Amino acid sequence: MLVFEIKLGSIQITAQDLEDEPVPALPETALIAKEVRDLSGLSAARLGDIFPIERETFQRWMSGRITPPSANLERLLALRHFLRELANRTEDPKSVLLSPLSEGQPSDTLYGLLKSGNLSAAWGAIANMTSTASRYTRETEDGAVLTVTRGSLRGRDVREAEEDLGNYDEWLSEDE
Repeated sequence: MLVFEIKLGSIQITAQDLEDEPVPALPETALIAKEVRDLSGLSAARLGDIFPIERETFQRWMSGRITPPSANLERLLALRHFLRELANRTEDPKSVLLSPLSEGQPSDTLYGLLKSGNLSAAWGAIANMTSTASRYTRETEDGAVLTVTRGSLRGRDVREAEEDLGNYDEWLSEDE
């Protein structure tokens, strides 16, 4: 345990005073920005270039000091979704992001496509990569067989008991 005391004029702060103060929770946007950084393995400067914003601005997003404007928040969410899927398809997303998409002549990288705002081309580039996400099949009451991918939109990878999944008819529309 580290004990310290700071005296500034008539103000005195001890380690005990700091331990008693609750640590504020980070806003959801900060958690999303951190997840994007962690999934990609890229620096704040490179991630900032995707939006395009300064490195310091992306760092402020991660710290929760500022919230991204709505347009950048949408891009941040889309990037997180893309990076989650990329992480399901490769063990080293950073290398894949920075490697040329085709051999031989100079070609784009996924990072270059994201930086230029061409997310659809980036999706196309990973479409044929095999996903490593855990899957199983489940038969519905009407006999249809569904393939279920473990995990969720929130990125959790927990086992779901069959009774917790409920009735598919309640949340699947007719056209799915």
